[in-house]
Amino acid sequence: MKKLVVLFLLLTASNNYILAQAPGKAKAKGQQEQKKKNGEKKLQEMTSLLSLSADQQGKIKAIAKESKEKMKADKQKYKGNKKCLAKAKYQNKVARKEKLMAVLTPEQQTKWQAAIEQKKADKKAKRKAELSSPIECK
Repeated sequence: MKKLVVLFLLLTASNNYILAQAPGKAKAKGQQEQKKKNGEKKLQEMTSLLSLSADQQGKIKAIAKESKEKMKADKQKYKGNKKCLAKAKYQNKVARKEKLMAVLTPEQQTKWQAAIEQKKADKKAKRKAELSSPIECK
C-alpha cells in the first residue's frame, strides 16, 4: 500500500512539473505571433496615413525584417553587455529611420514626422496625468 501511495505522489509531482513547463513555450509562441501582428498593424497604419504604394509597402516590410534580424544578431553578439547593446539598438533605430525616410516622398515624410510628434505628445500627456493622479497604495 505504501508503494502505491509513493508511486501516486511521484506521478502527481512529475505531472505538475511537466504542466508547469508547457505554458512558457506557449507564451513565447504567443508573443511571437503578437509581435508579428503588431508589425502588420503598424504597416497598415502607415499605409492608411501616408497612402503608401504597394512598392513602398514591400520596401518597408524588407526594412523592418532586416532591422529585426540585425537586432537579433546584436542581442547575441552583445549578450551581457547592456551598454553596447543599447548603442547597437540606437544605431539600428537610426539606420532604420534613414532607410524608411528614403522610401517615403517628402510629403509623406512630413506627415509621418507629424504623426510621430503627436504620438509623443499624447504619451507624455498620458504619463503626466497618471503621475498627477492621487496615490492609491494598499
